[in-house]
Parts: sequence; structure tokens; C-alpha cells
Amino acid sequence: MSIKLFLVFLTSILFFNLSLGQRKLSGIIYNKIDTTATVGRSTIYLIKKTDSILLSHTFSDRNGSFSLNVPASDSATLIVSTKGYIDYNEDFIYTDKMKMISIIKNSIILDEIKIHKKIPILIKGDTIEYNANSYKTEKNANVEELLKQLPGLRIDRNGEITANGKTVNKVLLDGEEFFGNDPTLLTRNIRSDMVDKIQVYDTKSDFEKLTNIKDQSQSEKTINVKLKEDKKRGQFGELFAMIGNLKKYDGQAKLNRFNGSSKFSIYGLIGNIGTTSLSISDQNKYGFNIKRPGITVLNTNTSLNSFNGRYDGEGSPQSFSAGGHYSITANNSKTTLNTNIVSSGIDLEKTSNSFDQLITNTFDYNRENNAFNKSKIRKNNFDVIIKHNIDSLSDLKFDINYFQQKTTLNEIASGKLITGDKNFNYLNTVNSDGQENSFNIVGRLTRKIGQKQSLSLSGTFNTANNNGNTSVYSISDNKIGLNQLKNNERNMSVIALDAIYSYKFNKTFSSILSYSYLRNTNNADLLSYNRDTSQYSTLDSSTSSLNKIKQTVHLLNPSFKYNLKKGAISFSNTFLFSNTKLTDNLFNQGVVDNILNANPQFKIDLDVSTKSSISLKYLGTTIQPSITERIPYLDNSDPQNLRVGNPNLKSTFKNTISGTLNYFNPINSVFLGIAVAHNQILKPIIYDLSIDNEGIKTYRAQNGEKASLNEEISIFFGRELTKKIRIGSNLSTSFNQFYNKIDDNFTKNSILKISPEFNISYTDLRIARISYSANPYYENFENNISSIKMGGLYSFKMHFEFDLYKLKKITNLKIDGWYEQKFGNNNFLPSYNQNLLNAKLYKEILKDKNLQLSCGVYNLLNSNTRYSRSLYQSMQNQIYANTIPRFYNISVKYSFSKF
Repeated sequence: MSIKLFLVFLTSILFFNLSLGQRKLSGIIYNKIDTTATVGRSTIYLIKKTDSILLSHTFSDRNGSFSLNVPASDSATLIVSTKGYIDYNEDFIYTDKMKMISIIKNSIILDEIKIHKKIPILIKGDTIEYNANSYKTEKNANVEELLKQLPGLRIDRNGEITANGKTVNKVLLDGEEFFGNDPTLLTRNIRSDMVDKIQVYDTKSDFEKLTNIKDQSQSEKTINVKLKEDKKRGQFGELFAMIGNLKKYDGQAKLNRFNGSSKFSIYGLIGNIGTTSLSISDQNKYGFNIKRPGITVLNTNTSLNSFNGRYDGEGSPQSFSAGGHYSITANNSKTTLNTNIVSSGIDLEKTSNSFDQLITNTFDYNRENNAFNKSKIRKNNFDVIIKHNIDSLSDLKFDINYFQQKTTLNEIASGKLITGDKNFNYLNTVNSDGQENSFNIVGRLTRKIGQKQSLSLSGTFNTANNNGNTSVYSISDNKIGLNQLKNNERNMSVIALDAIYSYKFNKTFSSILSYSYLRNTNNADLLSYNRDTSQYSTLDSSTSSLNKIKQTVHLLNPSFKYNLKKGAISFSNTFLFSNTKLTDNLFNQGVVDNILNANPQFKIDLDVSTKSSISLKYLGTTIQPSITERIPYLDNSDPQNLRVGNPNLKSTFKNTISGTLNYFNPINSVFLGIAVAHNQILKPIIYDLSIDNEGIKTYRAQNGEKASLNEEISIFFGRELTKKIRIGSNLSTSFNQFYNKIDDNFTKNSILKISPEFNISYTDLRIARISYSANPYYENFENNISSIKMGGLYSFKMHFEFDLYKLKKITNLKIDGWYEQKFGNNNFLPSYNQNLLNAKLYKEILKDKNLQLSCGVYNLLNSNTRYSRSLYQSMQNQIYANTIPRFYNISVKYSFSKF
């Protein structure tokens, strides 16, 4: 479909309206308190009483008069919505007489007015709230199935959620954590019929909430699942077992018991079909990644295992996960306890074949790599949050967590390097293991001082250590190029003290002043030993270092907020002073940095109405180079790709300007979201790439002279055509411009990405549920060093789900999967198509249909290879990897609940 036809189709949808009925209802809207005053510019609409589907709507004129088309309907509700007034509604009975309707202002509460809203979406500032009852799901469906129907949300097969183009890293239950930071443990454990509201908003880190100081990372996109009041007491759960040929299996057990003020949940998952994978956010929360402005942390990849535990369809996995959650509110709601414990693991065997190509005006570089690796990850994490209201003015909070991770990697790879007219064959063997442990405790005391002031004091202590051993063996053209044992150990401790004072001048103007002191100590012993006869005993000083960091950081942040009649304006500026001493004890050399910088932030939030909101934001951020980029030692963990640090690297500064618009019209159920962002990094860190005569690539970090740019636009649209049919479309575009060096020549690189998507769904729980999405994609890469056009990348992907209920009145049929076509470019990347198609027959029995028996087939077309490709920094890359083959299976699922 051409772009013009697509735009015409989209425009027609935006202005689509149904015309129903011929009868007329005339009336006048007036003020109930002042009966002589009419009220103009009201919206009058008629909805079906049974399912809230819109039947007709109109608007009143300046004098409050209106005329409404009235279709034939068994039962309907008449609703009058006026800005500044309480919505009026009544059970509608048609009459041909003039109807007089009285409404009342929001500021006045009258007992005889019955307020009733059934709006699917409400927009409150930067929060989008979905009414769960407006979206239909199957019996015993979970929250994940509900989220799939919400406009602006997308969920992949691993349960990863994106909202308005941003990844959702946290899902809360009634505002509290549920099994820590893995969203799938909530979305796949809580039933959809228990949910009252779904809220989507940006959350700040605990540190930012305390100090109003912006983290180096952007705010997290968060979903809050609010339960219905009658579903907060009772128990529910699920048992599932599946077996198949090829020794395939999958099992799940879940038990939840809620008792109003307390929640108790346990679960266990095990399988080898890719349905269970590990959360990648655990390490981000608990490990070495301390997200505090000014803090510099050493790289902790001691095991060299890039696999993070998230199964993406490549390789053959075996995984398990088990955990428990307990939370309680006690002591007359003064004390709350929230604790989670999770243990998980995954083993992955993967065979892959990859190709890299670098094209310049002076030489060509090609690499073909065949690899087999076995990865193993084990994770254990425990956290507890305690909150206590000392009195009406004082709060105390403790947040304690412990995280442990063990990783193992065994890999053998062989391949060929081609540079110009030279060929080099190589064989690499890597065996690695590592372990990380971290402990973190945060304590905070907040005290209100009268009606206008408050003071908060907090302290944080974090300690972590990481150690690992890696043996690397490499042969190039029958010559031993590398035979080393690497012993790596890292230790870190951070102490932080925060003080926050807030003052409210009046109803519209307030300010916060915060100060933070941080003390950071890092040690990293990176020692490489060459093999000497029968053992590794000779230290290789060129690939070794003994580094120590001592760092002191002071942060001062004044911030101000002015509340508008419909919105707010806020401004803050974080002044940061840090003293960093980096010492390499192996060579008795060091670097001392004293840095003073400012990070301004400005934000405007406008609530245009309950239907729409606008947000504009500017953020300036100073970004420190990582210690890995600054350590002046040679990293030869990948013998064909070497990296060298640069102790003279300087900090960079990032300017970000962004804006969002959210709009929902309850009359025709149209949702529209727009997000734009402009990012500029001054003196960015770039890499100088050089290739020697044997095809070995070496990357050296340095500051670039020219700024890098990133522009992003995302548009999301959704509409309910009928009570059974919903449509939606998304458009995501981005443009990146950045610089790097190849053999001391600066290169200018530009990447353009365009990704539209159209989706449609049909739901009738008596007949069928069908959903389909189509997603064409275009990516183009250009640089100024190659006379050969690399060409753009085109692809097309579609997802589909088809559920047919009561097939021949005895069973149900479910088919789901995806298909992707990747088109070739001008010179290197070929065309390729791949798919995944699953099908099953299932029957629900017992009185409540809570026992499901099924038989099915996974990967029906037996597509045994996964293919991916990318363009980056003048390099084209493509990878072929094995995946789970076709297998047949039978399963049983039992769901139970009692409320």
C-alpha cells in the first residue's frame, strides 16, 4: 500500500462516525442552582446500557439547546458532559416532549445527583488510565492478555512491554512492587477479571523522588495495576503441565492469597521451550549499576558472557524460576512490609553463523564466524521494603536487597578474515566463569514541619564484588596467536547521604533544596597470564591492570514548581562537583579529575482537559566516560576485536528536548498519542578503528569534535469501530547522525529508521477473537568514506492470533504466530524470510470451565533458523542461529479462584 493510500485510509478512520436512528430528542441544559441560567457547549451522548457502546451524540449551542438523533434501543443511558460541571446521566426513556436537564458545578456536591462514568481512557497529566471493564478478555485470562488490547501498548512473545514507544521496566500492583522488577511475574500471574484500572506513567528513581535530581538515565515507563475492591480478598492460582516429543516439557504452578491488607504469592516455572526466561532488570537494580549522577563504576563483565538470561528465540534453552512474595499493612495502616525472593536460572546451547562486512574507499574487510556456545546463568535476589508512619508528620522507610549471579560460558568459534587480497583462518576457544554479589540498604526519615515545610534525611550503603576466570586460546593460520588465563576481580562500595528541604510558599508556588554527598571506592584487578609450558604463570602487562578509584561527589539541586490553573511549570539545576582519582598500581600511574558542571531541567505540563494533556521538557546532562573506556590497557578478550582505553577522555554533555501529547475522545473512542525528542551530545565519545595486516580490528576511545544527533517521532492511534472491532496504528521514526574514525579518517554516519504499524482486532467471546498486525520497516545507512552504496534495509513483519470458540460446539481452536520477510540490499545482505506458527485444539470442562485439556504443535512449519541483521558504524552484520524445532504436545491447565 502506498503512503498516500495509507494516509487517506488513516484520515478516513479518524473521521469515521456511525449514523444511528431517525427519532429526535430536543432539550435545554440549565444550571440547577441558578435555574435562569442556561449552560452552553455541552456534549450529549447516548450509550447502550449493556456494553456502553455509543449510539448517538451531539452538542448544545450557546443557549444550551440541543437536538439528538435517537435510534431504537432496548435500554440506553443519556449522559451530559460539560466542562466545569459534574457529568449528568439517567436511564433514558424516549419522549417527543422538550427535555429540561439540570447540571451542577464540580465545586458543589448534591446527594441527589448520581455520578456515573464509563469512559475507557482518562488522561491525567502524564498519566494514562485505562478502565479495564471496557476491554473484553477470555475467562481466566491474565493481565498480559488485557494489556494487549490497550491502545499505545505492545507486548512481544517474551512478555516485554512497550508503552508509547518506550520499554516498560516496572509493573506495580496497587502501587507496590510484586516479585521485584520482573514485569512478567505480575502480568502472567494476576487474572484480568480482577483488574479495575491500568495506569501508565513515568516514574522516577528513589533518588530522584527524594532529591529532584535527574538520574543519568531517563525516567522509567511504569504500569500500575489497580485491583477491584472485591478482588482484594480471596485466593486464586493455576497449575499447568505440558509434555511433547523431542523431550520437550513445560510446567507452571501459581498460588495467590489476598486478604485485604496482606498479599501472599508463590510460583514455580520450569521448561525447555522458551516460555520462561530471566529478567534483565534484576542486575540493573541490584548489581554494580549504581545510577547516581557523578558516580563512576568499573565494568563488571568478568565472565565475558554477553548473554543476559533473556531468551530471544535463538538457541535451545532450559530454564527455571521460583519465588515468593509477601506484603502486609499493619498497626492501623501505619506500618507496611513488602518482601520478595526469587531464584532463577537458564542454560542455553546456541549454534550461529555470522558475517561482517566493512566497506571503505581504501580497503574491504570481511569476517565469517561459526560458533557454538553453552551459557549458564543462575540468579538469586531478595529484597524487603519497610515503611512506618511514626506519627502524622514523620515517616520512616528502609529498603534492603541482596543479589547474586553466577555465569558460565564455553565457546568455540572458527572463521575466516578477508582484508583486501589476504585471507586468514582462525580458531578461538573461550571458557569463562564469574560470580557477582551485591548488598544494598537505604534508610530514609521524612519529617513535615508545619503545613508548608518538610525535611527528609536518607543514607545509602552499597557494596558489591565480582570475580571471574577466563581462558582464551586463539590460533590464526596454524600459529598460536593467544593462550591466556585471565583472573579478574572487582570490588565496589558506595556511601551516600542525602538531605532534602521543601517549602510551599502558597497554593501555586513551591521549592525544594537538596544536597547529596557520595563516597565511592572501586578496585579492579585485571590480570592476564600467558601459558608457560604446563601452566599459566607469566604476567602479560600489556593486557593487565590494577586499578583503584577514589571518588567524592557533591550535589546541590535547587528546584522550583509553579502550579497553573491547568498544569504546572518546574525548573531545577543540579550543580555537581566531583573529585576522582584513578590509579593504576601495576604501572604506578594515575589520573586526577576535578569536575564542576551544571545540569539544568525545565518542564511544562498542561492538562488541556480530562481528555488531553501536553508535556514539554528540556534536560541537560553531563555524562562521564566509563572507567573501562579510560583504563589504558589492551582488552583482547575477543582476539579479532581489540579495545584500548584512553585516560585522557573528557566528559560529554547531552541536550534533550522532548514533548508528548495524549488525547482521548470518549464519544467515538479515539486515542491519539504523539511523542517527539531531540538529543544532542557535545564532544561525544567515539572510536578510532584500525585494521592490521592480519585483519585484527582495534578500537580506541576518544572525544569527537562534532556533536552527535538523534531525532525521534512516535505517533500512536487507536479507535473502537464497534463494540467488537478495534483498530490502531503506530508510526515510529528516528534519525541518527554520529561520527567515528577508521584508520585516522573521520567518518560521518547517518541512520534513518521508519517503522509504521497497523493492527486490527475482533472480539466476540461467544464466537471468536482475532488480532492481526502488519509492520513494514525501513532502515538506511550512509557514510562519507565509501563510494559503494550500502543500500537500505527493507523488511515486513506480521503477527496474528486466531481463537475460534466452540468449534463444532465441542472444542476450541487457537492459532498464533508471525511471519517476517527481510529484503536484500544492493551488495551484501541477502533476502530471507522466517516464521513461527503454532496451533492447538483445547476444550474447557467442569462447571466453571476452569480445567483445560489441549493438544497442539509448536513451530508447525518447522522453521529451524533465526536470522537477524544490522547496520552500524560502516559495518554490515548478519547472523543465522538455531532455534526450537517443531514438536507436538499435549497439556492440561487447571485454574482456581475463590473470592
